[in-house]
Amino acid sequence: MPIITLPENNKKLSAAAGTNLLDVLKENGIYPDAPCGGNGTCGKCTMLVNGADVLACRTVVDRDMTVVLPKSEIRILQERFCAEQSIDPLRDGYLLAFDIGTTSVVCVLLDGKTGRELAQSSMLNPQVAYGADVITRIQQAVHGKLAQLTQLIRHAMTDLIQMVCDDAGISPQKVDVVSVVGNPAMQQLFLGICPDNLSEVPFAPALTEEKVVSCKEILPICSAAQLLIVPDIAGFIGADTVGCLLATKLYEDDALTLLVDIGTNGEMVLGNREGMIACATAAGPALEGANIQFGMRAAEGAIDHVWTEDGKILCSVIGDGKAKGICGSGLVDAVAVGLKLGLINKRGRILTDDHVFPLTEGVYLTQEDIRQVQLAKGAIYAGIALLAKQLGIEIEEIQKVRLAGAFGSFLNPENACRIGLLPEALLQKIEAVGNAALSGAKMLARDPALPPFTQKLTEKTESLELASLSLFPKTFAKAMLFREEDALSRWVEKAKTMGFEVAVPLDPQTLIAREDVRAMCVEDKCGAYNKNWTCPPAVGTVEECQQKMRQHKSGILLQTVGQMTKTVDSKCYRETEQRHMKNFYALAEAIRKVHPDALCLGAGGCRVCRQCSYPEPCRFPDKAVSSMEGYGLFVTQVCRDTGIAYHHGDRTITYTACILF
Repeated sequence: MPIITLPENNKKLSAAAGTNLLDVLKENGIYPDAPCGGNGTCGKCTMLVNGADVLACRTVVDRDMTVVLPKSEIRILQERFCAEQSIDPLRDGYLLAFDIGTTSVVCVLLDGKTGRELAQSSMLNPQVAYGADVITRIQQAVHGKLAQLTQLIRHAMTDLIQMVCDDAGISPQKVDVVSVVGNPAMQQLFLGICPDNLSEVPFAPALTEEKVVSCKEILPICSAAQLLIVPDIAGFIGADTVGCLLATKLYEDDALTLLVDIGTNGEMVLGNREGMIACATAAGPALEGANIQFGMRAAEGAIDHVWTEDGKILCSVIGDGKAKGICGSGLVDAVAVGLKLGLINKRGRILTDDHVFPLTEGVYLTQEDIRQVQLAKGAIYAGIALLAKQLGIEIEEIQKVRLAGAFGSFLNPENACRIGLLPEALLQKIEAVGNAALSGAKMLARDPALPPFTQKLTEKTESLELASLSLFPKTFAKAMLFREEDALSRWVEKAKTMGFEVAVPLDPQTLIAREDVRAMCVEDKCGAYNKNWTCPPAVGTVEECQQKMRQHKSGILLQTVGQMTKTVDSKCYRETEQRHMKNFYALAEAIRKVHPDALCLGAGGCRVCRQCSYPEPCRFPDKAVSSMEGYGLFVTQVCRDTGIAYHHGDRTITYTACILF
């Protein structure tokens, strides 16, 4: 019988030959990440077996093995953002509040007499070994894994209880009340209720009444405590949403407010004191790192933010080390940057030659990654749009947006709106409220009047089943599209990525063709006057040049700056000019593919041919480039009018050009 050695756990496991490694680990209380539930599709249960990287779910135990498990760290939001009521009188004894999330579990110990938080602890939800998303776990439970899933979450909660009680120096037997919130599937798995009601239409909720039961059978470690069971609003809108409502007091607000908790199962509530309507949408686990090539949770090594400066893609990494992958907040940023740089089009297609979007060395986004983001953001946006339609309002009429959960707290709202995860009209109204579900759970533990109130709250909240709406497929499909960056911004960013030190928008209507500048051309110091199609007089009169420039709607002013090592540095002049001309002609070619009539005005005359064919017809009219001076432009004035410097300091040389389209 093969022996499996786990050095870091100081364990040796025996297993029957031919068994699956992932199954053996789970049977022995070890639960690696397996977002796809062990189907071999996610590639996340990678571990070292005898020195080689393998997928545990695809590895047969056929010999002795030394297995090194991957680290399973996660950044869990523990800060409080929501204001919590001060209840008087408070409960006696000690109180526990739990938020059972699909990804993580958080436990807080409270002093019942003062309401003060004594300790808090959290861990990855061990059920991830049976799938990253709610649907996969429901399927696992329905097909015979209910007991294992229930045992897993109860053991995890027991461990957390022991941790917080040890931190506070009290016995778990002194706990009087345990409040638990979570989505309906997490609640039912915790309580040992088969979630088959969530596997088929009409997805009816199983927990419809507020109850208080003994912890003795469910969490024996707190056998003296009462367990508060919070009712669900609908099949996929559960106690975690009720907790968010309690924490944000949306039901008391006069302003029309949107509450959004973005996770694998995104829940949304829209309304105010006059009424509320809620829906859930299957956003999928992409925004939590699953189903993404280099996706991971917000742990050390994860890219958590992406931005661009001077056309360069920059990333921040949790822990400041080398990037191992990318988490949800970084994923949203990366897609926004890709759109900004014109590397991703509105249909989500990556426009690079190899159809991947590189972020750092070894970490990139694939075409399928973008597709997963589109599915997630399409589902969330469609839910918001249809909630608004159900209330007969425009999205713009929503007055407040409360973004709940860890993902919402680390999310860049501007980028979330940029990719269409949230409506752009709501950008200035967004406020992150942190783990509002946990705040609600603490309020329930503190205040004896709140658990019964949750029954009224669920009855007051109407639920909307999105799948039943005829408009949902069309709304969802439309919401999957991205809004393309406007052409001007895209070309400006592209110019920066090509190496121009300065690339800024230029309004052709501000350009002034001057006779005194053209007079310098007539002096023919460069030897090109009346000898080149792109120089005077062939380019036309001053009036004709101004007319040609102003017929364009957009433009870019470009500069290449060289740093000299001495006052007169011929080598720097030459190298800077070569760099400038190479980039300018490359950009001109790219823009002309989209705008064939683009007017390209460089620093100096045309360099396409060694000698111009003038007065014979131009050999390459689609590549020819005129000069700014040839069109009568005083470059210093153009720079000043555009708000940029003509010179960039001592011992610098600057070459300036522009492209109008």
